[in-house]
Amino acid sequence: MSIDRVNVVEGAIKPKLIHLSYDSPWNPWVAGGGAVRDWELGRRLQADWDVELWSGAFPGCDAYGADSPRVRWLGLHRNNRWVSRISYALAANRALRQQNPSKVVFSASPSIFAPVPALLDWPARTLLVIHHVVGLQNAWHKGGPLAFYAAWHERQLLSRGRHYVTVNNTVAAKVHALNPNAIVDVRPSAIEEDISTVVSNPDSDPTILFFGRLDVWMKGLDRLLDAFALVQKKIPQARLLLSGKASEATEAGLRARIATLPDPSRAQILPNVTNAEKLALLGRSWVFASPSRFEGWCLAAVEAQCCGLPVVATDADGFKDSVRDGRSGILVPNRDADVVANVARALTQLLSDSELRARMGADGRSWATGFTWEVVAKKHDEIYRRIVAESLT
Repeated sequence: MSIDRVNVVEGAIKPKLIHLSYDSPWNPWVAGGGAVRDWELGRRLQADWDVELWSGAFPGCDAYGADSPRVRWLGLHRNNRWVSRISYALAANRALRQQNPSKVVFSASPSIFAPVPALLDWPARTLLVIHHVVGLQNAWHKGGPLAFYAAWHERQLLSRGRHYVTVNNTVAAKVHALNPNAIVDVRPSAIEEDISTVVSNPDSDPTILFFGRLDVWMKGLDRLLDAFALVQKKIPQARLLLSGKASEATEAGLRARIATLPDPSRAQILPNVTNAEKLALLGRSWVFASPSRFEGWCLAAVEAQCCGLPVVATDADGFKDSVRDGRSGILVPNRDADVVANVARALTQLLSDSELRARMGADGRSWATGFTWEVVAKKHDEIYRRIVAESLT
């Protein structure tokens, strides 16, 4: 055994870990649950690893990340999501190929719209964290003609890597189908500790909450608003709260859709709320809803269950693991033809049945509290050390 191997494996020196993700918790165009995961794990792993996070630049990004591991903002600080993504991808590819792969463990939560092909240069030293499989149809709705390259690159990522982490079992099966020899670990994301302190104080009006990135296509907010229109016909006093990060253009589009509801005053957009405001929303709501078209894990749904809220969602990949269908929530088929009617039916049922809400809420609360960042970080540490040991044999 070499001296270098003893030092790295036994911890005499900190091994270097570089994690790449275009997204970050403050990214104005993304800021999803995967970004929260990356930064939470980075903070917890820095005691034993020399952690460096590479993330996509945006205006004002240098002001963020002071309480996190070293961050390297890559790309142009321009107020344009495509300039930000493309410049990040070019910079990350260049920077990766300047590294000495024998001295670094690489990790990434890759975005197919900010492609970094260099991640496939050293599969034995690289862990790919796959949150969801987008596919050509969903990619087209997000990126237009860029979808053809994005979908091709996604397939390369899934078929040519060696080490993977997925956040749900369905995505793990898709990786194995394309890449039978891959080593795939399933490691769901966790919830924040302060979520468990939320005090339930439901509004007098039946209240449906969506919380998360206000991405109309991915999160199915068009579906949710159409379903809410049907709910209003049976429960006129029902309310819908759409809360989360949103651009001005997204807000404007959602407001236009809300104006078409039978009673637009019963739906409200609450963009860019603080953490304290989020906790208050979870406490006052009756049901959480997210009819996503594709989903990796949906941290918001797990947080809602931790607060005792039943969940109505589609059976998209992530929800099959993050919601216990029939126990902590209701999952409906992820089909455009009938998803609106099914979501409306499930919401109406839960808003009308206090015993069902209480039973599902209690089940979700007892189950969701088991997801902690300390457990997830420990599992990732084990995976990274396994990669180091295997690459040195």
